[in-house]
Formats: sequence, C-alpha cells, structure tokens
Amino acid sequence: MNEALLVGVILVAYVLGSIPFGFLAGRLKGVDIRRVGSGNIGATNVGRALGRKWSLIVFALDLLKGYAPTLAANVWVAELVTGGVGPSWVGQIVIVGVGAAAILGHMFPVFLGFRGGKGAATGLGLLLAISFPTAVAALGTWMIALGLWGYVSLGSILAAVSYPVWYLVMAHLEAKPMEQSWCIWGFTTALCLLVIWRHRSNLRRMVAGLEPKIARSAVGE
Repeated sequence: MNEALLVGVILVAYVLGSIPFGFLAGRLKGVDIRRVGSGNIGATNVGRALGRKWSLIVFALDLLKGYAPTLAANVWVAELVTGGVGPSWVGQIVIVGVGAAAILGHMFPVFLGFRGGKGAATGLGLLLAISFPTAVAALGTWMIALGLWGYVSLGSILAAVSYPVWYLVMAHLEAKPMEQSWCIWGFTTALCLLVIWRHRSNLRRMVAGLEPKIARSAVGE
C-alpha cells in the first residue's frame, strides 16, 4: 500500500469534512449561524434560524461529506483485498482513518478556526457507508426517541449509544466473525462516545428545561 497516497486521501477527507455547509447556508441568507440559537453550525440550529428547508439541505450535505469519503475508502479497500494486498486489518485501518478524518473535519473545521458541528449528521453518513443495516437501526432509535420526547439532541445521543450494540447484533445475524471487524467496531464505538460528548451542552439544557423540542428545530446537528 502506498502510504503517501493514504495520507493524501485522509487529508482530502478532512478537508471535505471541514466544509461548513451550515455556516455557508447562513451566509447565503445574510445570517451568521454562529450567533443564532445554540451557535452551532449543524442542521438543527440552521433550522431554527433559516427554516426547515435549509435544515434538510444542510443535513443532507453534512451526511454526504461523511458518507462519500468513507464509501470511497470501502471501495478502495475492496479492490486492495481483491488484489491480495495486506491482511484485513490493514483495510480496516484505511476505512477508520478516512472516516475519522471526515468526522473530525466537521467537528474541528480548519475553515472556521476548528470550531464546528457536533457530528451527528456527518457521523450518520460515515456509519451508513460502514454498515448500512446498523446505521438504519440506529436511525430508527433516533426516530423513536424523537417521537417519544421531541428532542433532536436526545435522539442523537441515544442513537449513538445504540449503534455499537446494533453493530454486534447485525454481525451476529450475518454470522460475521468479529475478528474481521474489531477495528471498525472500536472506531465506531469511540466515534459514538465523541458524538455524545459533543452534545453535553444539550444535556445540560435538557436538565434545566431549556432545550428546544422539535417544534422549534428541525433535524440532526
């Protein structure tokens, strides 16, 4: 494997992840999204400031910048395996490196002084690319939580909690040996913990009764 090429791919994933679509949407409408609501550049805060349409657009774009590079890494790894290049853990490290770069780009974008979003939408995108059934199950958890309690942030937290569990369930149903995916499982678990940590301010607002519900927001942050 060409290490220089791998480093280049990871840097590209980080730059793509750093594109602040929420901030750019606000600029198009003459609003600095960082000075509105929670100050976050994610789709939820965009929804508060600009409305549901812009929230959905930003959500889709944030999801795509996690999904596209991680899917490309999956395809690249599949070609390497077909060509007999390296053991399976090498491929896992490639996918983990690219996925981590994309999500870290969103959370700590170079274009905004390393102050970005909370990672739910971009994280969902890369998780869809890693294991589509597992991500759909976690998304179902998000929808159920949102329907029961009305908090986008709480749904994101519970979906993040559920993803590592769903991953193990899906691996069992697919009779997939965990030694073939332990690195990816560990990465997704760490990613979910990071997403939860990034939502700690939302948890504090929920406890204080200050967190807006769905009627005043939109989707994913």
